[in-house]
Amino acid sequence: HGRSRHCIRYWRHHITKKILGGSRLVSPRDALVTARLEAKLASEVQTLNQASKNAGEVAAILQTTSDAVTRIDANLGRMAELADAALQHGVSDIERAALNHEFAELRAEVDEIADATKFSNAAILDGANSFTATILR
Repeated sequence: HGRSRHCIRYWRHHITKKILGGSRLVSPRDALVTARLEAKLASEVQTLNQASKNAGEVAAILQTTSDAVTRIDANLGRMAELADAALQHGVSDIERAALNHEFAELRAEVDEIADATKFSNAAILDGANSFTATILR
């Protein structure tokens, strides 16, 4: 097994040297090594193409999620302000009810944002989904 690797390395070097030197490949060994190199390069190109596609999809998922989380964060900040205001002494029942109503509206909006945030028709923020990437070797 080690000897065959050494032979392959030798012929790979030999073929590369011939190609770079502008020589034609003539012998059956040259053709065999060239075919192996072509197959390996084709496989590597396919792997890189898939990696590029996966990276693009991940970037789109992250952008979609980031936008939704930013909106949710703003709502949560306002909800914290409302909760603090409702705890203040001197707040009447009518004022507290108005604060509670706004709080409930914001909470419903958070749920709507989470439900509406999708990638390829799959909910991202509902906690029920996972995304996988194709890995070629």
